[in-house]
Amino acid sequence: MKGLLSANLPEKVAAALIAILLWQVVLRVEMPVTARPLENVPVEYVNIPEDLVLTARPTSIHVDARIIGTEVASIDKDQVTLVVDMKNAKIGKNRLPVAAHYASGGVILSPRPKYVDVTLEEWRTKELDVRTMTTGTWDFYRPGPITATPAKVRISGPQSLLNQADEARVSVNLSVVEPGAAAEALVQVLK
Repeated sequence: MKGLLSANLPEKVAAALIAILLWQVVLRVEMPVTARPLENVPVEYVNIPEDLVLTARPTSIHVDARIIGTEVASIDKDQVTLVVDMKNAKIGKNRLPVAAHYASGGVILSPRPKYVDVTLEEWRTKELDVRTMTTGTWDFYRPGPITATPAKVRISGPQSLLNQADEARVSVNLSVVEPGAAAEALVQVLK
């Protein structure tokens, strides 16, 4: 019995390999794998640490969707979910993987790129003095000192933007304000 199994062993192994390859060809002809590119699929960012903010990230990327069979037209872009988990991200630039999921299964998704570059910064607060400026004129009056209340404003945001904020300014148009009256104006934060 042992002799029957080992007799012509190379030919038997070769025949088994050829049979497996032929079966794969038959499967591909009967159930081909077809692909469809999906453009601009939105990316969702989860688990962002509370004291940090995303300041640079892609909002959408491309996905290659493959399905066994010829029903590639049935792949719906709205059924694709792309998620980047920020749980292990640190302050600064991070390269993180994109996880792709299809709602009903049976679709193989390949995001392009597989990793995205994101930047995390600390959320900070800064206080600025408010400076007043006047435009326009009063007939027969010269304006005295014009003050702003409050004299300081507090701004919050990512560290890189706060570093650019140099002054807070209020502009008052005297031609629309009566002498001695109070006026409301927007505060502008300038670089």
